[in-house]
Amino acid sequence: MEDGMTSLHEDLAILEKFNFGIKPVAASFLIRPPEGFPRLETKMTFCQMIRRAQEGEPFYADSENHACEVGPFILGNREVPPPFFRGEYGVAQKHFKEPRAMRKVYQIIPKLEKNVVSCVAFSTVDKLTIEPDVILFVADSDQTQILLRAMSYTTGQPYTSKFTGVMGCAWLFIYPYLMGELNYVPANFSAGMKLLKVFPDGTIVTSIPYQLLPTVLRNLQEMPWVLPLHQQDGEAFREQLRRDLQID
Repeated sequence: MEDGMTSLHEDLAILEKFNFGIKPVAASFLIRPPEGFPRLETKMTFCQMIRRAQEGEPFYADSENHACEVGPFILGNREVPPPFFRGEYGVAQKHFKEPRAMRKVYQIIPKLEKNVVSCVAFSTVDKLTIEPDVILFVADSDQTQILLRAMSYTTGQPYTSKFTGVMGCAWLFIYPYLMGELNYVPANFSAGMKLLKVFPDGTIVTSIPYQLLPTVLRNLQEMPWVLPLHQQDGEAFREQLRRDLQID
């Protein structure tokens, strides 16, 4: 494991080239508390734990650390109160017109199986000591475009964004982990994240799961970060390329 972490740190070093204003945060879904990690000493929402990790040292949180019912629910640790899954809560919030609209969200929301994960460890990537399951990037549009292209550079996979206006943490943490797919959303698009101002306005949050991480990191090493088409002589490049390929 130590050799694996050394190799991972070497691969992650390419991220320093981005010069992110906010450090990427890794989350690991664990059966038992990780050795050497302190337990979060207070309660907060799942999404707020991202910001806590960005600002401090690694930690882990269990179901008792969650200030919002959604976190333990999507982690498979606890059910939500009936007014939630019946749809009454979403209607009372004015987020949905009818309970059936809110109930639809519960039909599709990604969540882990019950009683598998007991806690989640958080760490910025520069302080990682355990394997990450998901890494979250808070970045501007240019940086995000590079991350997305690093996913498709060798796979050809399209960029897709999946989200709901409530329980947004499920789409940042659980969906990428379960599906093995990158996900990206504008900052604070869920009701709770907007209320709590979890991310800076104007940023984009990208979640990369462990299944895709080696591909993304390798492609960041190999691919041009700025396409020739987007450089100063981009138009001349395009015209020459068309002549070389006998398109014109």
